[in-house]
Amino acid sequence: MSSLSPSQNSEKSGPGTVNKSGQIDRKPSRLSLGPSLDTDGLTNWAADLLAQARAGAEVAFGFMFSQEYLNQNTTNEQFVTTSYAAFFDREPDAPGKATWLAALAGGAGRQNVLGGFTDSLEFANLCDVYGILPNLA
Repeated sequence: MSSLSPSQNSEKSGPGTVNKSGQIDRKPSRLSLGPSLDTDGLTNWAADLLAQARAGAEVAFGFMFSQEYLNQNTTNEQFVTTSYAAFFDREPDAPGKATWLAALAGGAGRQNVLGGFTDSLEFANLCDVYGILPNLA
């Protein structure tokens, strides 16, 4: 069975992964969508990522600007923290978090900030680990 597990075949589970037993790692959906997880939808997103029919950035925007996420009325701090966890697979570093929060406070839109995450080398490297495209060319 195909999965979005790292190519190094470790036990690490990251954004949008299907683990070795075929179970969906729900971490990104809990971070982004709260309790309203649509398992079939998540499975379809994962299949599209594996088939390279969708890129990681497209899926990221799909999650972060879904009605389920928007209904949570998250603060800018929650948005940035979620973006680090879901798309960099780590906690935010203080300087980076401060930079993104300052950009949002200064009028940058969340789409622009998320674009900064998905256009980054760190996101591209994480996508490479899971064998998915970061962006469609």
